[in-house]
Amino acid sequence: MRYSEYIEKRDRGYQGFPIQYYHIKREHPSYVMETHWHNELEIIRVLCGKLELFINNEKHILLAGEVIFVGCGCLHRGIPHDCIYECVVFDVNMLCRQSSDAAEKFILPIAKKQVGINCRLCESEDKLYCDVLSLFNSLIEHGNMHELYVYATIFSIFAELYANGYVSDSAKPRLSS
Repeated sequence: MRYSEYIEKRDRGYQGFPIQYYHIKREHPSYVMETHWHNELEIIRVLCGKLELFINNEKHILLAGEVIFVGCGCLHRGIPHDCIYECVVFDVNMLCRQSSDAAEKFILPIAKKQVGINCRLCESEDKLYCDVLSLFNSLIEHGNMHELYVYATIFSIFAELYANGYVSDSAKPRLSS
């Protein structure tokens, strides 16, 4: 298997807002997630059922309410079992265009794959999980200022990822406590 054969190149979102939201149910053409990778970060949340997700050949079983981060450049695929799930895919580099020193210090190492995001969350009341839900909701509900809410929430997610030790040199997701 050649890694380069599995690259997924798609335009995400629209000009000036390169963030794509996907709501995946049985009828969706990509219901079964074929093996692929992309330079963008992906956040997956299972709404119901079970999703068998393989990230760099490591198997993860995700159930309703669980969230997992798929790092930039990670090879991944998914097999849904009576599952509905949603994904947000975005280029981490866009955050560097929205900010300055903080983005260079915290976001660029993720974009350059110098560090990885190792995060799998179970349904909870903690700030990180609530921020992820807020991100998905902001992308679904297109209000006047949804772009502003999305950017603010993404920055909050990254702050929480760092604060909770989910950014490291390792690429294995860990369950939240």
